[in-house]
Amino acid sequence: MGNQYKNGLEGRTTNLHFHAPVANVSTGDHAQQAARDIINHAPATWQAVGVSFEALRAAIVALPDATPQKKQLLADLEDVHEVVKTGKPDDGQAKLVKRCLDGLKQGAEAVENGSTIVEKLAPAAMALAAAWPGIVSWIS
Repeated sequence: MGNQYKNGLEGRTTNLHFHAPVANVSTGDHAQQAARDIINHAPATWQAVGVSFEALRAAIVALPDATPQKKQLLADLEDVHEVVKTGKPDDGQAKLVKRCLDGLKQGAEAVENGSTIVEKLAPAAMALAAAWPGIVSWIS
């Protein structure tokens, strides 16, 4: 899985993908194909959101399973994913995304060695703000 593919992304084993709507996007066990679809079809700003949120997800998944906050962190990330997965979030959902981002930050700060998650959260929020101008007033 660590092989480099022609698109420059390493293989991923996650089913969490951020992308603009495109035809024939693979998910689940076909995460590598989905990543290629994102690179090939999504606007660059939404590609940055996908990459940064994948890094954030990887940092959360790396927590020990016994970490009490892990489940909630993943749930908050999934809530954000549901809002932005099409690449065209509704500005009315900005409050929910802000709550989830705040929950991710607070949860990460409560976790031993959660600094990696906090470090990944800042670029994810910045990428999201660049792609979705409607969120900027909420996360500023």
